[in-house]
Amino acid sequence: MEAHKLMRQDGTDHERVLLQKLRDTLTEATMEAGSSLSGPSTRLLLTCITLISEREAQLAAAAPTLSTPSTVPSGMVERRGAQRSTMSHVALLREVDALTLQKLLTSCTFRDLMPDEVLLTPGRANRHVYVVMSGSVRVHLDELSGPPYVEVPVGECVGELSILGDTKVTAHVVGNEAARLMVIDQDLLWLLIDHSPQLARKLLYTLSHRVGSDNLILRRSLRRQRESELNANLDALTGIANRRGLTSYFDALVASGATQNAPLSLMMMDIDHFKRFNDTHGHVLGDSVLCAVAGILADHATHGLAARYGGEEFSIVLPGYDLNQACYLANTIREKIQEVQLVTAQGEIVPPITISIGVKQMHESDTLQTLIHDADSALYSAKRSGRNCVREHTSQD
Repeated sequence: MEAHKLMRQDGTDHERVLLQKLRDTLTEATMEAGSSLSGPSTRLLLTCITLISEREAQLAAAAPTLSTPSTVPSGMVERRGAQRSTMSHVALLREVDALTLQKLLTSCTFRDLMPDEVLLTPGRANRHVYVVMSGSVRVHLDELSGPPYVEVPVGECVGELSILGDTKVTAHVVGNEAARLMVIDQDLLWLLIDHSPQLARKLLYTLSHRVGSDNLILRRSLRRQRESELNANLDALTGIANRRGLTSYFDALVASGATQNAPLSLMMMDIDHFKRFNDTHGHVLGDSVLCAVAGILADHATHGLAARYGGEEFSIVLPGYDLNQACYLANTIREKIQEVQLVTAQGEIVPPITISIGVKQMHESDTLQTLIHDADSALYSAKRSGRNCVREHTSQD
């Protein structure tokens, strides 16, 4: 009886060694053939390897250990180790069990991607996940001529979002540098997910990491966009709003209904004889005058918006101010500006700055353009009256 058990054990061990050698041989041959194998040949080899693995599992359950050492050639073991080591840098495949990895290696094809060669195009269907084995690819959300959204390095993958979400491609993917890609068909991907919890877990981790990175990039992009929009509405020299900022502010007031429930007035003002001032004292001191005036306007427009309309012309939008209140504030501003004292580089005191102001209260039929036109007419009335004064808009202007 004991001799019979030993004979059966020896036979089992011999079969297991042969199966292991056969499986390794098939795997090596498949890997060496690479993408030259046809689809039917690949599926046949995968089926053979799967049957061998199932038989090995049956033998392992019947006999817990091998009684004799493996006789797999050392060169084959080294090659298998080298192949698996090439997968260690692939985040998606790291820690995936050997059997699943073996099925993957024998079922996938490989593709070489040249620099700037298009791999995926928005709006088109996709049925593959591409794992970057060497080189890198880049992703463009908009035009290919613009900067890339992100670069995908070795070990990362692209194309999985369209498969898992069952959607068409949403971004351009092109070669960044010469790249070698592992191509995983979507049917194989779902099969592997069903049979490999490690792969499913890694894929979930990859997706969550991708979403987290995308959210970070999106937040940075939105912050840059807000900063860009803010800068686009500001005057670079004085730091107060520019004409575009004035328009945006007024449009927002109208959209909110603020102009229907309360009065609104507009000032248009101009620094008197500013060209003469620049010609006499230079543009550097002229810029100081513009900044000083802008600072005073901003200080007195706490309930509205001060803007540099262009050149030496400024404006203030005053929601909640009727004509009398706006004219009173205009005179206060005029007096404050006249008190400004500037000194030249040679230490000479510059004569006082004066400003002329026109004021118009908004009527129901007014737009920003008509308000500016009427306040501007009142401004020129102030200039004709000798400057350094405030004039309200009248029907004669």
